[in-house]
Amino acid sequence: MIKPIISSIDIGDFSAIKNISNVCFGENYLTVHTLQKIITHQGIFQKISNNGHIFGFSIAVTINSMIDNKWFSSKEFKTHAEFPYGIIKTIAIHPNYQNQGLGSKLLETTVLKLEAKYDLENLLFPAWIVDDKTRLEEKLVQLGFLFTKELKQYWFKESIEANYQCAKCGNPPCTCSLGLYKKHL
Repeated sequence: MIKPIISSIDIGDFSAIKNISNVCFGENYLTVHTLQKIITHQGIFQKISNNGHIFGFSIAVTINSMIDNKWFSSKEFKTHAEFPYGIIKTIAIHPNYQNQGLGSKLLETTVLKLEAKYDLENLLFPAWIVDDKTRLEEKLVQLGFLFTKELKQYWFKESIEANYQCAKCGNPPCTCSLGLYKKHL
C-alpha cells in the first residue's frame, strides 16, 4: 500500500506532471509551457507522491475578475458562478495507481485548501465524462458538489487548435463531453 504525501508542485515536477497528463488525457493536453503560465496565478497546485515518485497532481485556480476568467474559464462557466470563485481544473492519477483512493484524497485536500485559503463564493469542477459518468462523481457529491450541466464536445475546437490527442478519441478533434459540478460555499 502506498503512503502518499500531498505537497505543492515545484518547477522541477513539470516533466513528470506532463507525462501523467499525456497518459491520462492525451498527448499535449497539458504542456510544460502551460504549467509555467498556470503556476503563476492564485490557486492550489499539488502533487501526490511517495519517495520522490510523483503519481498524481491537481491544479486549482481562483477566478477574481474577468481577466482571470478569460484565462481559465470557458464562457459557459460564467453563468454558473459569481466572482470570486475557484476552479479545480485538473486532477489526474497515473493509471498504475488508480482505484486506490488517491484521486479522492487529492480532490478532498484540494477542496479543503481552497476553502481555507481563499474567500470564494463557489467552487467549480469541470469533469471529463467517460461512459456517461465522471470518474470522481461519487466523491464530488460527498464533498457537496452538485451536477450543473453537461457541455457536449467541450474540447472539440481547443483540441484542433492545440493539436492534442485525446486519450479516448485519439487525433483531433476531441468529441468528449464535460460535466460541470458546482459547490456553493
